[in-house]
Amino acid sequence: MMGQASFESLTLLGFVILFSVPLIMLLTSISSDDAAVEQAKTTVKILSDAVNTVYIQGSGSQKLLLVAYPQRLLNVTLNDTGSGLSEITFTVNTQSGPTDVVGITIAPVNKVESDLLAGRFGAGLQRVLVYYDDVSDTVVLKAVD
Repeated sequence: MMGQASFESLTLLGFVILFSVPLIMLLTSISSDDAAVEQAKTTVKILSDAVNTVYIQGSGSQKLLLVAYPQRLLNVTLNDTGSGLSEITFTVNTQSGPTDVVGITIAPVNKVESDLLAGRFGAGLQRVLVYYDDVSDTVVLKAVD
């Protein structure tokens, strides 16, 4: 009788483990996705606010930022919307596919200089210089070593 009870207990424990391990793995990957997207939102907001501040302050203004790029960052793009506004977009790889996090700025962004930003999207802390360019009347984002 004791052997049968032990066998049934082990079988029940095996089924619990069998169903709980994939569930735990799924939940941790979802929370990891949420963390990466939230970190991207925070970083995009910091960059957008800095671009707006530098643009409003005008000639000679600049900011040096230390921002955290999230894990699984696929791309960083800067686009002119054509209406005087610009977009800063971080594309993050999630379980449901690529997710774009977009920040809108009131300032035109110099895309030529800003392409340097896209080559530096390893996860972790990155230094970014945001400055006003008098010649083109735009704000430049530049990765700094």
